[in-house]
Amino acid sequence: MPGQKRAKVKRSIPNMFTLGNAVCGFSAIICAILSSTQPHLLAVSGGLIFLAMVFDAFDGRVARTIGVTSDLGANLDSLCDAISFGIAPAVVLFQLLNGAVLTPLLWIAGVLYVGCAVYRLARFNVETGDHSEDAHLWFSGLPSTGAATVVALGVFAYGAVASAAAAYAILGLAAVASVLMVSRIRFPHLNYFVRLLKRTK
Repeated sequence: MPGQKRAKVKRSIPNMFTLGNAVCGFSAIICAILSSTQPHLLAVSGGLIFLAMVFDAFDGRVARTIGVTSDLGANLDSLCDAISFGIAPAVVLFQLLNGAVLTPLLWIAGVLYVGCAVYRLARFNVETGDHSEDAHLWFSGLPSTGAATVVALGVFAYGAVASAAAAYAILGLAAVASVLMVSRIRFPHLNYFVRLLKRTK
């Protein structure tokens, strides 16, 4: 019985990191909504998206290190990613550029971003059954974290240079990132660079 309890706790550890990702994503959405009356919260939203990436970077690594990878963990990860790197960036983008660009264009960009992010995460789940580190050296399409980085950085860039040109540039970059997510272009995973560094030593 004590052994079963320890095993259960062990399996829960990476899931706590994954849920931390979702908490950050949800908090980013709330801060973005509240930024209508408290503009400084938009920068907090951008920061929370980056914090979600930290949790996302560690959950899989922790699971593989302690030997508790599972399909449940992989699916939970994608669901949390959909919140933090799919919905949250789209809401942040809308709040950031609302009033600075044409509303129909902003709405289309938001819908495109969410749709591409969710599709990309679903495709990843279907095509990736192997949880080993060797199977995570390359991404097919820009990872949702990469696209979310474009939006999160856009928050700080627009805060520094608030102009119509900057607004449309951020909108355009977000649209390009959306399309890249569902593309078949190969992007290297962080594990690829880690392995490359080990080989050069």
